[in-house]
Amino acid sequence: MQQLAPSPAQRGCPSNGLVSLWDMLRFNAANFVDALEELNTLRGVLVQDGGTGVVLIDEDMRRHAGNLASAVDQLGMPFTSASVRRLSNMLKDKEVSIGLLLNTIAETHRRLNDELESVTLMHVNRARAAYIEPSEPLFGQAVAMKFPNAAYDIEEAGKCYGLGRDTACVFHSMRAIEIGLHYLADAVGATLKPKWGWQSILNEGLEPAINAL
Repeated sequence: MQQLAPSPAQRGCPSNGLVSLWDMLRFNAANFVDALEELNTLRGVLVQDGGTGVVLIDEDMRRHAGNLASAVDQLGMPFTSASVRRLSNMLKDKEVSIGLLLNTIAETHRRLNDELESVTLMHVNRARAAYIEPSEPLFGQAVAMKFPNAAYDIEEAGKCYGLGRDTACVFHSMRAIEIGLHYLADAVGATLKPKWGWQSILNEGLEPAINAL
């Protein structure tokens, strides 16, 4: 089959890089909820112990701190992560000042809030979201198996449609169809020149070859 210009994915660029608007905007709400729950759990344990004096550190507290670190790392919040690391290092000791721990937890909470203010959230309704993360290939399994080179542009067309980027959706859809036209050209024995546009592909390449069958 004649070669098209490679898509970003075919050039080795990850689909979750700058070429993917959905992955740029996506926010993992589950990790955010997990982070808040772990912070509140740690704070609740300390307040229950009176809020003053020292507390004996047990494995449950270390586990909560580990879960918090994992959730914050997934959110990609470096300043909050640094605060959580300090909290985790404090919990390596056998006993720690409750007041110091509460202050560190409060600092972590403030940093989490500050970093969340820099995050832009985008709501996508359920119908549109189905095009962004389809349970099956958008054009069906048969197309996905027969035209694997078109998979990236079909996927991106769905994401662009779901995010309301209609012009970009048309661009990726045309790239996907162009791949199919090159397969068709091979099947009918047509020769397509690399720089041909759609009109030349159809009128000068495919139509004469099909008429000659």
